[in-house]
Formats: sequence, C-alpha cells, structure tokens
Amino acid sequence: MLEPNCETGDENQINRSVLEATNSLIYRCVNDEHYTMEYIVGGLKNLTGYEISDVLHNQNVSWIGLTDRRDLANVTAQVDAAIDKRDTWDVAYRVIHRDGTPIWVRERGCAVFDGGKLAYLQGFITGAQAEVALREQVENILKSTHEANLEIMDLAQNIIGSIATLSILSVNARIEAARSGAAGRGFAVVADEISRLALQNETWAKDIAQKMRDGSSDAGR
Repeated sequence: MLEPNCETGDENQINRSVLEATNSLIYRCVNDEHYTMEYIVGGLKNLTGYEISDVLHNQNVSWIGLTDRRDLANVTAQVDAAIDKRDTWDVAYRVIHRDGTPIWVRERGCAVFDGGKLAYLQGFITGAQAEVALREQVENILKSTHEANLEIMDLAQNIIGSIATLSILSVNARIEAARSGAAGRGFAVVADEISRLALQNETWAKDIAQKMRDGSSDAGR
C-alpha cells in the first residue's frame, strides 16, 4: 500500500515533465566549495542554457561556476548563516547563462542533517527576471516620488519666503494708511488683503510641508 505522500511512476513523470517545461528546478547538492550537484530535476536548460548532465557532479561546469561573481559572497554567506541556524535560506542572485547573459534567479533551500551531521543541501531554484524587473520599477518610482517631494518641499519653502515679503508689504501699507489719514483708507484695504493672502499661503505651505514629512516617514518604515 502506498504511503499518502508517495507518488506513482506516472505521477512522478508528470511532475518531472511540468518542471522541465519551466525555468525552475529542484536540486540536491554537496556543501563543498563547488556546491556539487548530485541531483537535478527541472528546466535547468531553459534557465541557464546548460544540460543537466553538464552540471551534475561538475561535469562541465559547477553551480558555483555559474554563479555571477558579483553575487557569490552574498550567496555563500546567506547559505552558511542558514546552515548554522538550521534554518532555510531565500536569496536572489545572478547566474551566467551559457550565452554569457546574467540571469536573475531566486533560490529557496535548506540543509538536511542525519544524526546531527550535515548530509546535503536541497532546494528549489526559479527564474526571477520578472521579479527583479518589477522591484527595480518600484524602486525607481519611489525614487522619483522622493525627488518630486523634495521639489515640493523647496516650493513650500519658497512660499514661506514670499509670505515674509507679503507681511512686510502689509506692514508698509498700514504705515502709509496711518500717514495719509482718511485718504489712506485704500492702503488699509490693501494691507488687509495682503495680510489675508499671507495667512492663507502660510497655512497651505505648512500643510504641504507636513504632508511631505508624513509621506517620508511612512516610506521609511
């Protein structure tokens, strides 16, 4: 009788066929300097351009050999840290396609222990080009939004500066009104209008500045 988690031969073949049609793979490897692959099932060729036989047991290239040198230190550090904690790792990095193109992948894996001793590493690797492209797009949007906010903050400061000028004009108009007596009522009206505009602009400027600060605080959380 089959255990609940066992697969029939047909089911196993279907799962292999599905994986092979994608740019994803599952693996088991040795925790050595090459991450020597002992078992691979899936679309390695779709992902890297290499046949599984090229990579198994480092026949023509090792997995470390495929890993982009720019990401190698980060990958090994995260894997080693996860092994030490007996935790899983989840890391995005680049591998070099057979045609020389760097390809983003995401790897989720863990170490398997036997009797307290590390036996091997296993995990799942899938193409992450779309994921990275989306992340970069979001980062660019956030960056442009931040830059736009800075421009608005500068604008708010300019408004605040103009408020000072309006306030001075208002004081000067009131002085002229006082000097001119009844003939200076027009100056008084102008002074009141300038004062009203100054107060209104000050309220708007403070509101803009506060909203920008609140937005920056939320983005930084």
